[in-house]
Amino acid sequence: MFDAGKKIICPHCGEATAPQRKTIEDPNGGFAMIEEFHCLFCNGLLPAKTDAKPQNSDNTPNTAGLKGLLGLKDDELVKPVIQADENEKRFCRDCQFYVAHPFLSRCDKHKRTADPMGDCRDFIRRNTETKEENRSL
Repeated sequence: MFDAGKKIICPHCGEATAPQRKTIEDPNGGFAMIEEFHCLFCNGLLPAKTDAKPQNSDNTPNTAGLKGLLGLKDDELVKPVIQADENEKRFCRDCQFYVAHPFLSRCDKHKRTADPMGDCRDFIRRNTETKEENRSL
């Protein structure tokens, strides 16, 4: 009833949905069967094929509204820039107490397992010479 590869917009919830087929028997006990299509998300009754407004499905995101909000042109790409002060970069992997091992990374100060991207208040930056020596081992 609905074409494959087309998006159907549910008139009840407004989401792009795939129709779910439901067969309903005649309530009077007859042999007539009614076939209805419902939205997968809200279970709302979808209109018949002639009333439906299918749209071509493409995988390109519609970012026109977001670009308009940010004041960007349509062909302009947005690249995130992360700026942090040196005192904000306090990862365990850069600490002098961090012991790297292929199976388990540990904190020598707290004697526990350490997350390389974690942080703690006892952070002391490792010297770059010490870091280079550990890599060569």
